[in-house]
Amino acid sequence: MKIRIFSAARPVSLAGALILVSVLASPVSAAPGPNTPEGQVLPAAKEPVVIAQGGKPSLVIRVSPDASEEIRKSADDLARTLGKITGAVFAVEPGADAKGITVGTITQFPDEELKKALAIEEDYNGVEAYAIRSDEGRIRLLANTDLGVSHAV
Repeated sequence: MKIRIFSAARPVSLAGALILVSVLASPVSAAPGPNTPEGQVLPAAKEPVVIAQGGKPSLVIRVSPDASEEIRKSADDLARTLGKITGAVFAVEPGADAKGITVGTITQFPDEELKKALAIEEDYNGVEAYAIRSDEGRIRLLANTDLGVSHAV
């Protein structure tokens, strides 16, 4: 699915547009943020996460050193999409810590806060689950599986 942001913009993926909109949206108050599918209220961001400014990236895209080829392809797709949106060239780099724009699985980037949201139930429910969170100058696109990662991106 392709959408247009403004009339003169090139088509971009829906996921890329949603990330851009969610990242660029400034909090207007200290009111709670959106709810998760489980009904948990997410806190509002204190500061927006800037992904690019003036055609230059502010963050790199981070994948685990042991990321699969599928996850690397998803990260490359995200880099291309964000490049179309911002005019910046985003690097995809390996790393073990969740800095910048992190793309991977919950196993590669453990996060106690997201374990419950990404729990797999009844052998299959949640296999494709993913979570997108922005905080502390970073964006995390984490999932249970490679397929879930592709959905997050």
